[in-house]
Amino acid sequence: MYPLLVISMLIMLWYSWWFWFATCLFVLVTIVRCYEPNPRSPPYPEGLKYKVDGPVGAPVIFFMHGWPDHGGIWAPYIDHFKKTHRCVWYDMPGFGKPTGRFDWGYSFEQMADITGRTLQVALKDEGKETAIVMSHDWGAAVSELMTRKNSHLVEKLVLHDVYFGAAHLCEGKWTLGFLKMIVMFGFIYQYILASIFLFSSIPLIGLPIGNLLARLVTDGNGAPLCRGDERSTSSAENTYFYLYFHTNLFLELVGFRSSFDKRHGIKPAELNDFPKFLLYSTEPFHCLEAEKELLKRDDCDVLYVKNKENEHKYDHWFLYHCGSELAPVVHKWLNTGKKHDYTWEATGF
Repeated sequence: MYPLLVISMLIMLWYSWWFWFATCLFVLVTIVRCYEPNPRSPPYPEGLKYKVDGPVGAPVIFFMHGWPDHGGIWAPYIDHFKKTHRCVWYDMPGFGKPTGRFDWGYSFEQMADITGRTLQVALKDEGKETAIVMSHDWGAAVSELMTRKNSHLVEKLVLHDVYFGAAHLCEGKWTLGFLKMIVMFGFIYQYILASIFLFSSIPLIGLPIGNLLARLVTDGNGAPLCRGDERSTSSAENTYFYLYFHTNLFLELVGFRSSFDKRHGIKPAELNDFPKFLLYSTEPFHCLEAEKELLKRDDCDVLYVKNKENEHKYDHWFLYHCGSELAPVVHKWLNTGKKHDYTWEATGF
């Protein structure tokens, strides 16, 4: 597999020298990191520290953020839902205020366990049995794994702008369309961020230079929580997901690692098949095959959030820029569960 990757990188070297650099680093990290056993004691055994707002006793909404954000990305949604729901949110390790120390971070599988324990603790503290889960970006990918292992705790799942589907992410049923999407974004920016993370492990100079490079990427992507006084929240410390996602994908593809479901003894037929609502603005960030499967179900729906003035303009952070307008639409779906009983066009980005 890796010789083929090297050859493909060399063929496409005319596009960017990052391809070659990333390939070498992926080979090294597979040797050094991917075969290391998980820690004997699970990280964050009591879950992450979380914040809560809203009336005590109200239904719980569990908010999961992505890269390079922190829990504050949900502020417009929380302002709306805290009137009727108990809102719970957190910052993943390495996100938000940087620590200034390099850490190898956590794989998607480990983060699914960490957030799952956080949800369990929050539900216990609130005296509830289930929660509505809302997620965005890499948080959406983590939420698919987390809710897979904790489906009995989930009432509904609302995903924003990233959706791979259980067939790809959990069952290991890779399709050509999904792989094309992953490789395309890997070449565009994700391999760069994975390389930045590895570079930042170099003592003394790695993290400062890695932070600078990570901020160049977030500036180019227009991440709203990484500007002005909060620019320091963009850090190489929180780019570990890009490394572990692609290395795990390669290991599963070549058969060195079984699928998520097989590793955890999960039988899809025994899961709570809760309703899902996918909202997206950046069309390539989700798998079209997975979207089609959602639309076959009467209790699931998909909403394309488009710009009224420029249909070709997209905003990955529409939940932040237009959250005050969009939250009532999500609320309506949560209450009714009906398909296509609303129309909405975002004009705030």
